[in-house]
Amino acid sequence: MDINTIEFNGLIKKIRTKRTVCVVLTVVFILGILLSMPIQLEIMGEHIIDTDGSYALIILFAIAAFASLFAYVLFSVPIHNALLLECDARKHLILLTSLEKEKNVYPMLATAYFYIGDFDTAIYYDKKAFEKKNANAKISALYRKARSEFFGGRIEDFKKTASDFQAMSNSVKLNEKQQKAILKCNTVINLFLAIVYEDGEKIKEFASQLDIVDDTRISTAFDSYLKGLAAYAINDKVESTHRFMSVCDIAPKTVLGVLAKEFLGKLNSENNTDGEI
Repeated sequence: MDINTIEFNGLIKKIRTKRTVCVVLTVVFILGILLSMPIQLEIMGEHIIDTDGSYALIILFAIAAFASLFAYVLFSVPIHNALLLECDARKHLILLTSLEKEKNVYPMLATAYFYIGDFDTAIYYDKKAFEKKNANAKISALYRKARSEFFGGRIEDFKKTASDFQAMSNSVKLNEKQQKAILKCNTVINLFLAIVYEDGEKIKEFASQLDIVDDTRISTAFDSYLKGLAAYAINDKVESTHRFMSVCDIAPKTVLGVLAKEFLGKLNSENNTDGEI
């Protein structure tokens, strides 16, 4: 997929400029806090600096500094919305690689490359993300890696990673929110395994358990694609057609839309063959 940045140079420049302004203002406000504090400086018994300071100014500058940092975060929203709401995988990747330092966003890069269909690069960044010490980060990295291996047709690698993911997710204590996310991930992994082993009953079971974790468009598209894939695996052509058409409508600029379109072509060809018989 073409990742030339020219199309988005204007947006990238605008975000960079706003971020720079926020950083400068934050530094200014922090200096304001320091200068507003009570200061006493004595050299050889003489008071060189002796100020009472102003707590009202300290509070004012602290609020301003917080607001500036909050604005910095808000100016990063277009990066996330490009994928989550617009389902534009190429735009998301371009903004991400142009505006963020690679070492800070390994999980995001893995996700970005997954959605443009570059599964090998996605796996590379998942391996990088797995090096983090945080247990939840490691489990999430294993899930994404298994997902990319499945989509990329690296089935033996997928089986091993799926086993590692399930072993680690069962052995680590997570909070309630993390457990909910991992439960969905485990359902997805089990569905992939059922498809690999062509277990029709398991496919139905895990497909019925799929549930959208959030209300983003990309999550809806991913959920629909998995249900379409499950339906196709058990030869439910009506359901699979409905699901794949939904994916093409929601996320045509992602690998999900590309793959869904390919499946629709197969289904159309199969239907024509059935009609001729």
